Amino acid sequence: ARTTCLNQLKQISLAAHTYHEAKRTFPPGVSLPGPGGRITSLYVDLLPYLEQEAVYERWDFKNIGPNYGGPDKPAGT
Repeated sequence: ARTTCLNQLKQISLAAHTYHEAKRTFPPGVSLPGPGGRITSLYVDLLPYLEQEAVYERWDFKNIGPNYGGPDKPAGT
């Protein structure tokens, strides 16, 4: 279990650095919408860098409620 946890933390840190290389900034911890904005978090923004592009593409950034709650929702995959 410990090795798995360490490996997952390593993958998250590598994804954050890859994000930084691509965008010249680290992802925000939480981003709340302003005019025309979107609701997101650190982990959602890292999904494409964690080989989870399909989940990221299905994510609803304007109305986050439907993202959670079952296998047919983005967070359930």
